[in-house]
Amino acid sequence: MKTPRLIPTFRLVSSMHKALLACALAGGFALPAMGQSSNIPVPGIANPWLADATSAAGGDTAPAQSPVLVSLAQINNGDELVFTATGSVHYGGGTPTDPPDGDLSGFRSLFHLFDATNGGPENGIAGLNAPANSLVGVFLGPVPPVIGPTPPPFFSFAPDGNVPGNIDYVSLAPAIAQPFFIGDGRNGSGVQQRVRVPAGATRLFLGAMDGSGWFNNTGSFTVTVQLAGSVPIPPKHGGLSATVFTVNESSSPSANVADTVLRFAALQTGDPAGLAVRVQTTLTPANEASWTDLPNGSGLMTRDTLTNAFVLNSTNYPLQNGVYFRAISSADSISNHVGPLNLASTVPHLGPISLSLSINNMTADLYFRAGQTPPVTGVSMRIQSSTTPANEASWADLADGNSGHMQPRNTPGQFFLFANGLPEATGIYFRAIASSSTPGSIDSISQPWGPFTLTRDTPGTVNLVTPPSLNGDDGHDPEHPILREAGTFNFGATVTVQAPRQIRSLVLQFDGATVERFGPGSSSGNVDYTTNVIGDHVLEAIAIDDLGGRGRAGTSARYIRIVPGGSFTDRSEPANGVTAPTLTGRFFTVANSGGLWDDPGTWRDSHGNSGVPGSQDFAVIGSATVRIEQSTPGQLHLVKSVSLTGGRLTGSATLDVLGTMTISAGSVDSFIALFIREGAVLEMINSADVQLNGFITNQGTWNMRGSGGLIGGTRFLNHGILNWQTPIQRPQLAGFDPNADFRKIQATSFLNSGTIRGTPLITNDGGSLITNDGGSIVAQGGGNIVASGAGNLVGNSGGTIISNDGNSIVAQGGGNIISTNGGGFANGGQLPDGSAPGFTQTGGETDLSVCNFSGPVTLNGGVLSGTGIIDGDVTNNGGFISPGHSAGFLGIVGSFAQGGQGTLIVENGGAAPNQFDHISIFGTAQLGGRLNLRDINGYTPDPADTFSPLGATSTTGSFSSVSSNAQVTVGSDGLLVMVDPNVPPPSSGRPLNISTRMRIQTGDNVLIAGFIVTGPSGSTKQVLIRGMGPSLAQFGVPGTIPDPLLELHKPDNTVVTNDDWQQGDPSLIPNGFAPGDPRESVIVATLTPGSYSAIVKGSHGETGVGIVEVYDLDPAPTAKLVNISTRGFIDTGDNVMIGGFIIGGNEPARVLIRGIGPSLSDFGVQGALADPTLELHDANGSTISNDDWRETQESEIIATTIPPNNDREPAILVSLVPGSYTAIVRGKDNTTGIGLMEAYILQ
Repeated sequence: MKTPRLIPTFRLVSSMHKALLACALAGGFALPAMGQSSNIPVPGIANPWLADATSAAGGDTAPAQSPVLVSLAQINNGDELVFTATGSVHYGGGTPTDPPDGDLSGFRSLFHLFDATNGGPENGIAGLNAPANSLVGVFLGPVPPVIGPTPPPFFSFAPDGNVPGNIDYVSLAPAIAQPFFIGDGRNGSGVQQRVRVPAGATRLFLGAMDGSGWFNNTGSFTVTVQLAGSVPIPPKHGGLSATVFTVNESSSPSANVADTVLRFAALQTGDPAGLAVRVQTTLTPANEASWTDLPNGSGLMTRDTLTNAFVLNSTNYPLQNGVYFRAISSADSISNHVGPLNLASTVPHLGPISLSLSINNMTADLYFRAGQTPPVTGVSMRIQSSTTPANEASWADLADGNSGHMQPRNTPGQFFLFANGLPEATGIYFRAIASSSTPGSIDSISQPWGPFTLTRDTPGTVNLVTPPSLNGDDGHDPEHPILREAGTFNFGATVTVQAPRQIRSLVLQFDGATVERFGPGSSSGNVDYTTNVIGDHVLEAIAIDDLGGRGRAGTSARYIRIVPGGSFTDRSEPANGVTAPTLTGRFFTVANSGGLWDDPGTWRDSHGNSGVPGSQDFAVIGSATVRIEQSTPGQLHLVKSVSLTGGRLTGSATLDVLGTMTISAGSVDSFIALFIREGAVLEMINSADVQLNGFITNQGTWNMRGSGGLIGGTRFLNHGILNWQTPIQRPQLAGFDPNADFRKIQATSFLNSGTIRGTPLITNDGGSLITNDGGSIVAQGGGNIVASGAGNLVGNSGGTIISNDGNSIVAQGGGNIISTNGGGFANGGQLPDGSAPGFTQTGGETDLSVCNFSGPVTLNGGVLSGTGIIDGDVTNNGGFISPGHSAGFLGIVGSFAQGGQGTLIVENGGAAPNQFDHISIFGTAQLGGRLNLRDINGYTPDPADTFSPLGATSTTGSFSSVSSNAQVTVGSDGLLVMVDPNVPPPSSGRPLNISTRMRIQTGDNVLIAGFIVTGPSGSTKQVLIRGMGPSLAQFGVPGTIPDPLLELHKPDNTVVTNDDWQQGDPSLIPNGFAPGDPRESVIVATLTPGSYSAIVKGSHGETGVGIVEVYDLDPAPTAKLVNISTRGFIDTGDNVMIGGFIIGGNEPARVLIRGIGPSLSDFGVQGALADPTLELHDANGSTISNDDWRETQESEIIATTIPPNNDREPAILVSLVPGSYTAIVRGKDNTTGIGLMEAYILQ
């Protein structure tokens, strides 16, 4: 028996990892006509995907793991079967504990729920999303299933899957070769579930649900299969007693019920066993054919066991006058109809709510957004919750300290609520209610959202274990640092987490860089760390639990001051008080506050000697004041390291820093220039705002990692490396979460024209980036501008924020991108003079899933994706708009216009409204350009299915091009789309060429490239593979391999080789592909789906730099290149691993790129690269980089189901528009070793 409203555990078989292959069983059991087949044993090792096949992935073979066969020879098609099952099984060995309904509780600790596109099919049998270890079945005809280009539909029994009622379905009609969930045969109400025998079915196969390798499962089920005709059928109900409407708790509604939520209740006079009831509507009740189900969930009602009634709260019904409603049961019992009711809306209903969960989708921090359109003055908004949404009286305002009342945004009619105080809950629903202050008005209520499971994840308690200090200080703040001479010291941490949480990793950091990482279950760890970097530094420890919750050391950090060796040991210094100008590498503190920098009386070293800090010395200003003046022309003030911990730098000269400058507190006056030389470091570790009014030029590395901001009129010029991680303060010209901790940066100008190497400008923990009064923040050369943790990017009073070269401007975690008083943003290019305010994108990708925009958005190139709301007009002049990740929602609080070069991509995963992409436009829509429609998640549309993916107050124009599988009707208020299931949808971007360059050695260190061809059985892909070497010399590549040999290894273990390309058949090589040197190699091959390896090595053992290239010569989309991986020895300099690929087609491609090193050791690879880094470059010079994959896109990469196996391995997940790209894998800190570069095409 199933437990009502229990969130079950599901396991989806991934075609990328655990394919299910098919096999069959001879003999078996027979189901006689009008009878039953009892006590059928179904062992846990029975693999349903082994029907009519001999082997399966994971080691399963026939007949040992074959499914149990039930013959249907005497059963008529269309008959219904019912099942009874007992017993228990378990996968992977161990005591069998799971009943026929499967594992309904072990999801988080054992399995991932993969996207439905990854589930099958294999050998003609579809994939399945069902609870692990549950009883499942599949119907087949008299012959093995046919493997064709169109896979069988995919059943998902998840709560948000495509089966009404999920595992609690009442009746089900699977197709042949479409596996289905059986369980114990009864739904959560105890009703016997019915399964219809499809036309042509002669056999039923039974087995257990697993992912791969059934051979080690334990236990068994005992199953009875019975014709529904031999089970008593509930009699025809004498009619539902009545359909009674409750409107605002009234059982006698008036005819005018506009602007309300209707609560339908259908009373049942008899036993409701096996009954499903839904609500229908019409304008012409006498015309039986005109009655149709309500669109929200097909109008299916929920049974209230307390009142023996079926109920439905509905906001999704025709907003017309003269509407009638009735209830109809699955036994064709029809209620009286009620009406006519007047529903024409005078106050439009509340807009959709967007709920944003925290990054791991499991912690109880929710950000609600709601919209009232058109905006109505005097409206207040609040959020309610319930675990029994059908019971209107159970809805209550959130008890989060403000009774769930939302805060208005700057844009009229928009509201938000950041509710991080919610208690843990299972099966909770949310909705929004808008109330008007106008007398006599009626509340507008949104659709409910849910169910959600909220789990509070209390961060672990972390304690730093620090080294002893030479002066006894404990490092709790910058004024009391731990004092150590240069050299080696030991530090570590201990961590505890609350059960049932477990420690996933413990990280020790020095100045924000990870120096040691301890794996799962580590409750403590320490490291010997060596540094000769003189200056003030920060020690930190971070613990991450299995839900992604992060705990830091109690006070977040400990401060440590590294002074020159010998500063506190005897170095035979001169007598106390004597100037010692010849000594170097000394540690100075201020003895005379207000003195000049170059006055020896201002300073004392650690032995009490006076002097002036020089190019080898460390000067601590502390809380004193020091003046810097230029007494002679060209005078330089050089210092190795300097620390400002609360004092003041004043004067009118330049201070040149050759080592490390640390600023934790204090101020710098407006005529002071700080010059951070190449190789030097500027560390901003301030916990409060620092007043900077001077000029800062950075040619080295600039790290901003404190919790404070920078205020004043500083002019910033960055020619070096920028690591901006500072959370900054809330500005005054935009609406934000009032509970967040904001700080600010004020800058007259900020120009970044250095080599950022992909490092983003980032604000964390609710920070904001702000430009005022015409100032600018610019990122060039591969940088990104990012505000995370509900942060905001704000351009005020003409200020601009610009990210050049196709890079990203992103506000994450519920943040906003806001333009006020003419402020502007440019993503991917310079903001033209005189351009309109707002956000302009010319390249790269902007993901709305984690941010909102406030202000107009102009898309001239690149990709705009994700689910979110834009508070302003949207213009698509030449980019790609794809709501999602599908099915997705894009709300535009303004107007929408798409020009001739723009493309709108809509994805359909089903006919239900929550299964296809939606674009809701609160203003007008001007259509143009291209519309592409794609079917996803295994969905095959019925010819009668229609979709409404775009709605607006008024719609004009038309698309100049529509994908051939779609028929689009443009109405006055949106689109109506029909999809032809017989026409393949347009494909996403595909790789046309993939290549890798690196130094080729001997033995295991040759150049090995693997690639995968996918497609249906019988499809082929023609490719051209080249091994290049000598011709690279003409392009300035030194040390090329003189005579490369090329091998192609096929799945059947055969090998095709070529040494010199002219020795083969040159006529097979297309024009333009012949190598420039006769010693280079070419193979042209037509390949079936499978995994292939191309190896380039020296023909006679030679070594040198070479390239392997794979070209797609076949534009047909049936078979595709979807993965390329290259293995080789990664050296330094020009001999790192360089991989290039070209994305073709008319749409972006979602690509995951990985750099693999340390995990190769798990497979016996000797000399694996210990810590790889990854860079991705486009044709415009834009760069994205990553060191450790968990540090940036952790949750998104996990969702792909193929994250790296080691935390030190990098990965980048990105949507790439058609064009050329280069990926580079190198060793961190110039380390070397064997590594792997991989690129996966995910669409």
